[in-house]
Amino acid sequence: TDWFQNPVAMDFVTERYKYIVSRFGAFANVFSFEHFNEVDLVDGFNNTIVEKWHLEMTQRVRKFDTNHRMITTSYATTPIM
Repeated sequence: TDWFQNPVAMDFVTERYKYIVSRFGAFANVFSFEHFNEVDLVDGFNNTIVEKWHLEMTQRVRKFDTNHRMITTSYATTPIM
């Protein structure tokens, strides 16, 4: 879970999202952007930390996704809230 709390990693992911949104955001057939697939399988998964990361990263993506697409994440199992 260190990756979810490291500011340098978060900035790196933000730059990656900027590229992805810039590259594919103009296509009308792009339905959504996905933060993670099966996030609960990450070693040391902590729902509180991961939820905070998702909220922060979603705010960052919203700044440059002018089409306001859905942002998703999936779980391998039912998340415990």
